Amino acid sequence: LGYGIAGKVLMAAIIIFFPITINMLEGFKSCSSEYRMLFNLMGAGFWKRMRLLHWPWALPYFFAGLKVGVSVAPIGAVIGEWVGAQKGLGFLMIQANARLRVDLVFAAILWLSAMGLTMWWVVGMLERRVVRWK
Repeated sequence: LGYGIAGKVLMAAIIIFFPITINMLEGFKSCSSEYRMLFNLMGAGFWKRMRLLHWPWALPYFFAGLKVGVSVAPIGAVIGEWVGAQKGLGFLMIQANARLRVDLVFAAILWLSAMGLTMWWVVGMLERRVVRWK
């Protein structure tokens, strides 16, 4: 993928993928057996069960995984920049560390923390709008 933006995006996507996937699977597994039995007795097909039972049941789990994922995604992008980028926060941190500029390293860490907290807050706002029954 080289040193361009694609490697950084891929690194962030890989970091986001696993918390979301694991939480969604947990959400699907945690669906009440009584509700599943009720949907089976009512003759609901696979897609109707998914749309009306499993997806709404798993949405809070999805948002929990998304909160974790978007909080650590900037860190993944910076780690991708450490490998060989010529610009960005990761490059700034490597250069500042080589020049013993601890203030710049901590400024970059604070910026990453602010980005993670902001994205976590945005996902929380979206969750409150989408998952109204929680």
